[in-house]
Amino acid sequence: SARERTPHWPSYARGLKREAKRAAEEAEPDFEPLIDRAEGILDPYYRAQALVWIAREAISAGEEGSLLFRGAIEAAGEVLQEWRRAEILLQIAAEMTKAGRGDFGALLAAVEGIGSAEEREETQKAVIRRMARKGIDLPVPPPEAHPCPPSSGPSPEQKRTRTRRATASPVSSRSRRASSTTSPTTRRS
Repeated sequence: SARERTPHWPSYARGLKREAKRAAEEAEPDFEPLIDRAEGILDPYYRAQALVWIAREAISAGEEGSLLFRGAIEAAGEVLQEWRRAEILLQIAAEMTKAGRGDFGALLAAVEGIGSAEEREETQKAVIRRMARKGIDLPVPPPEAHPCPPSSGPSPEQKRTRTRRATASPVSSRSRRASSTTSPTTRRS
């Protein structure tokens, strides 16, 4: 029985990149067969890589490639090793910024999914730097998703802190007087 061979995914993805480049040069480019083949790549890292390369060439040929960028971001989310996920997200960021298109909010959300704080922060900074160099503004989250809604008075945490301070263990009258004279809230007439 003949075993079916699995393609070498890095070479396969690079081959799709070359074919996408040739397709972009045609009078009526057809990227659909390339997209289908890219979506069939079993390794999510190389699937994301192939999709992002096809998206870039499709955009250069005047086609809409934003959905391909989103597909690349989704594939990147499946990459198990965080350093590889960070690496492919940076590559997606590079191609999106070159194209000046794509869902940068989804890209930054994918970066937020990196578990290692150090890896996440480094990747986030690099993505934001790339966007800034190309004059692309950071996406603004919708008001209901904003972590700090407008406030009308002290937060519940601030109220609890005040309550804890008021009910703290008694302090000698001498230290209370000393702290009250140096307090920034003390008014002098």
